[in-house]
Amino acid sequence: MFRRLAAILKKHPQWFVILFFTAYFLLGLAIYDDYGVSTDEVFQIEKAVLNLDYITGRNDALLEYPDRHYGAILAIPLYLVGKTLGDPRADYLLRHLATFLIFFVSSIFFYRLARHLKLNRSFALIGTAIYIFHPHIFSHSFYNIKDIPFLAVYLLNLYALVLWSEKPTYRLALLNGFLSGILVVFRLPGLLMWGITFLVWLWILILNPRAWKSLIPAGALYAITTILTLFIFLPTLWHDPLGETLAFFSMDLFTWGGKELFMGNFLRPELFPRTYLPIYILVTTPLLFTFLLIIGTLVIMFQMFVRLEVFKPASMPRIVLMLALYLPILYIMLARPIIYNGWRHVFFIYAPFALIATLGLQDLWI
Repeated sequence: MFRRLAAILKKHPQWFVILFFTAYFLLGLAIYDDYGVSTDEVFQIEKAVLNLDYITGRNDALLEYPDRHYGAILAIPLYLVGKTLGDPRADYLLRHLATFLIFFVSSIFFYRLARHLKLNRSFALIGTAIYIFHPHIFSHSFYNIKDIPFLAVYLLNLYALVLWSEKPTYRLALLNGFLSGILVVFRLPGLLMWGITFLVWLWILILNPRAWKSLIPAGALYAITTILTLFIFLPTLWHDPLGETLAFFSMDLFTWGGKELFMGNFLRPELFPRTYLPIYILVTTPLLFTFLLIIGTLVIMFQMFVRLEVFKPASMPRIVLMLALYLPILYIMLARPIIYNGWRHVFFIYAPFALIATLGLQDLWI
């Protein structure tokens, strides 16, 4: 039986891809109900109710809610479906299933992006396994309805940006604008994608100054689409767009008053050292993954700055990956925004992390 299966897979390798994702899907369905309820899940219900009441004109309690600037784009539909179940346990299990399904779909797009980056089928699947089976993220992919969807949308935005960097069409600018807006609706760090997109746009313009006739309208379309998407899907902005937008971008609302044990001391987040994020990533990530990331980074840096491929349009996808991983890390270490509970707020960088690590593995193997 196994010999026959091996023969079929050798003759039709695409079936191995289908088998891989089918096995992962069945694994998720088998264990998604083994995880407990996280503290954030209660607030998701509260957030959904407040947003629904505001949208339907029932009351304006949302405007006094401390976390009103967190979007409810997922919280509302999950709340409405959960109400029909009539059982709190079934409601929470629905959220866990939804979280897994979102991450599962993102893994498919990860594979497609890996293939687009010229990784062969085997290495693309290995990279997808690295993306899925990071121990920390794998567990969160069954109950973290805030940070896992943000990671998934960041990956989709990254994919669309890679495509746009290769062929900056108006259609891709529109898609990037929509995804970038949704990204900020989920979490304010989505603004980093705005900066990454601008840098990519600027570098394309430097490489090809004549492209400004198409790039500037595409950039304007991206900006307009992003802002409209943010306004439509974040009801808090509706009553006072300018005032709420300024408050939203101030970061003052996104705070936490607790303390966390870090390196043997209980500290408030504002007192965490700049090494907080790198340390947490290192201690929770398998050493093999970190080693592959270092190899991938060194290979790309060599290609970019020794071979001077940074000045070639074909290098844009790898430049996008490097910006998507290292710009957020650099920003967090320098600006020191409030992050806590490990690096769950920064899970989104793991998509480019896994892609660069896989590129390093393929380059090391070859």
